[in-house]
Amino acid sequence: MSRRRSRAKATSLEAAQVIDVLRRKIAYLSGGLDIRGGPVITFPGQNPTLPEPPPAEVAACLQYLASIPSAEYAAKGFTIVIDNRQGYWREPSVLFDIIQQCLNGNVHSVFVVRADQIFDAQRLDLSFRKGKVQTSFKPQVVPLARLQRHIPTDQMTADFGGTLPYRHDLWLKNRLSLEKYIK
Repeated sequence: MSRRRSRAKATSLEAAQVIDVLRRKIAYLSGGLDIRGGPVITFPGQNPTLPEPPPAEVAACLQYLASIPSAEYAAKGFTIVIDNRQGYWREPSVLFDIIQQCLNGNVHSVFVVRADQIFDAQRLDLSFRKGKVQTSFKPQVVPLARLQRHIPTDQMTADFGGTLPYRHDLWLKNRLSLEKYIK
């Protein structure tokens, strides 16, 4: 318990400080792990008619989420899942840059889940090159079925055909209560 308490106190960002960004569910940490036991951060698909969130909000959300796993789990590197089946994330190179900056290269894999793998893989590759983003990872465009080779279905939420229970509103309520208690 004291190890968790000291880690939480060492975190400079608290849920209450970024509550508006967390409520928007730009990204979430469901508690799921990839096949190596590394934590999974998910950028869910949104309505493609909505504007993408500002980079500063994405960064604040990602920095907060990355501070939650224990040092042991975080050291394995994060697996990032970007749900782009509906085409919401139109500028992936911006998102990749934010991931690189916020996680300081502590990324094991980045998966962009797309509906039409061949066409979108080419478009994503061009967008990634155009942005000239230097990252420690190479994003992989995958259909949902292939994602399940890297993250077991019992470690994925229902959005991805998994069985891991996750309710964002309840998670947020519990985080706020936990952090209030730890203070």
